[in-house]
Amino acid sequence: MAFHGSVVRRDRSGEPARWIASINSSALGEFLEREMAMHRAEELVEASMVLVQHDWELYQVAKAKHNVRESAPILRLFGNQNPIEVRA
Repeated sequence: MAFHGSVVRRDRSGEPARWIASINSSALGEFLEREMAMHRAEELVEASMVLVQHDWELYQVAKAKHNVRESAPILRLFGNQNPIEVRA
């Protein structure tokens, strides 16, 4: 998953500057201060990264279990000229 975040200043005549935050072209809102807009974008990216990290850990566990099965010792049973491999 990739994130593209932006915080853009919007100036309108007669009004205070507003800061518009977005992630992947999805608006997060308008803020009176740049720091507030940045904090909101960072907060959502960090929350999403927790989910990505969790999925990565699940993948690593499943991969490790799969590799253990494949690297288990092989017993070779001989009979009728053709060896048969059995994983222990």
